[in-house]
Formats: sequence, structure tokens, C-alpha cells
Amino acid sequence: MGATGDPTMAKLNAGSLKKNGPCRQFDGNGLWLYVSKNNSRRWIYRYKINGKAKESVIGHHPATGLADARQLVTRLAA
Repeated sequence: MGATGDPTMAKLNAGSLKKNGPCRQFDGNGLWLYVSKNNSRRWIYRYKINGKAKESVIGHHPATGLADARQLVTRLAA
């Protein structure tokens, strides 16, 4: 799925990370970038345990970059 959750759209890239909020942008593998009203950005990992939806903050952008967030999700999903 792409930046808006539409499966026909591409994954996030450096340009799409600059979008001002509030919004939620999907990258794939359960990785989301949440942008708040004041434009703070949090990386969220969404997953299920025993059929229940869960989410965890795995970092804040720009301290945690896109590549780092993807690596964290890969490790958490394994």
C-alpha cells in the first residue's frame, strides 16, 4: 500500500515525509508515519496479536529516518 493507504500508490519517500499534518501516511509492512496538528512526526508500527490490533511508537522523525524505521519494523515483524 502507498502513502495514503491506497494499494496502487508507491511507498513513502523523502519528499512525502515533508507533508504537513495532521495526517497518517502508510509505507508498508505495518509502518505508518503519523503527523500531528503541530507537525510533529511519529513512526508507528501497527500489528495484530491474537486477532487484536496493536500499535507501538518506534521513533520520531527526523531523529529516526525512513530507512531506520523500515529496519526496525523488519526486525519487529520477524
